[in-house]
Amino acid sequence: IKCGAFHSVVLDCNGLVYCFGYNLGYQCHYQNDDDDLNISTPMINNTLHNIGKIKSIKCGAFHNVIQTINNQFYLWGDNRNHQCLKFDTKSQFIKIPTKYDKRDIPRDCQIIDILPGFDQTRVFVVSKTPS
Repeated sequence: IKCGAFHSVVLDCNGLVYCFGYNLGYQCHYQNDDDDLNISTPMINNTLHNIGKIKSIKCGAFHNVIQTINNQFYLWGDNRNHQCLKFDTKSQFIKIPTKYDKRDIPRDCQIIDILPGFDQTRVFVVSKTPS
């Protein structure tokens, strides 16, 4: 179980992801633009079924990060400060988990972790080439 400012994300033993809480940035659920702001019952996030086995989940205040066992990262939720690492979009909210394309990471580096904060996200990288 991981918690944001007003929402929680749960990864169960079968690899299903449940979200509930205040849904301001669509970090809990998105079906249509009339979705409830308060998700009081945990809901399965059905948009994650094709990403592979999930290694970890993390929450920022109004956004989430999922890491797969293949070191792929998916982010969604509030993107008003680009905390979902979508810099080339005018979208304020990333409504479904979106794979991080690593476009802004140097080719000789690999991501070791992505850590969401309140309204920002930090990407930690390490060089693939020895110094």
